[in-house]
Amino acid sequence: MKFDDLFFVFQDIDWFRNLTTSKQGFSFEIFGSYLELSFAMIMSWIFIPFWTAIILPSLILLLLYFSALFIYVYGQLYGLKGDFTSNGWDVARYVLAEVWYKYGRLWHGYEVRGLENIPSEGSALLVYYHGAIPIDHYYLHAACYLKRNRLIHPVGDRFLFKVPGWEQLMHVLNVMTGSIESCAEILREEIGRASCRERV
Repeated sequence: MKFDDLFFVFQDIDWFRNLTTSKQGFSFEIFGSYLELSFAMIMSWIFIPFWTAIILPSLILLLLYFSALFIYVYGQLYGLKGDFTSNGWDVARYVLAEVWYKYGRLWHGYEVRGLENIPSEGSALLVYYHGAIPIDHYYLHAACYLKRNRLIHPVGDRFLFKVPGWEQLMHVLNVMTGSIESCAEILREEIGRASCRERV
């Protein structure tokens, strides 16, 4: 082996040593941190849809079942069996309104603007649209009960009364099923009562 060949081998070793310890090694550190950053981004891409599709709806479902269980236990403790319009349910409605209002405020930053436009007495018609889960209605229902002392009478789908454990909750919160005709009849009755009061 010639001296020039030996010098070339040592030169290669120096190149490798410089690569791992000096400025060239700094690029490896950057590359390593990029890999860590990419791993974090990949995990967030996996976790955010999981969070949105599974955990958030599960929390809402758990809160709904907590509400139904609370209403059931409250009804058993105070002997409130069938009369869902009695004032005995007011404390339970207030507690549920507080829970849902706080949940909406803390979790989603929910707030209602223009709540003062809802009359303090008499009938009013609120028309709203919701997505797959009517979460905005739960928050509006709670805010209206707490701030205006008005209980909204929402029209709900029939399946809500068939979900195990929810029927009593739906009755206490005055959810009703109905066709267009029955809803119009309820509005006519309320308007008729209001006009009779005005005549007297």
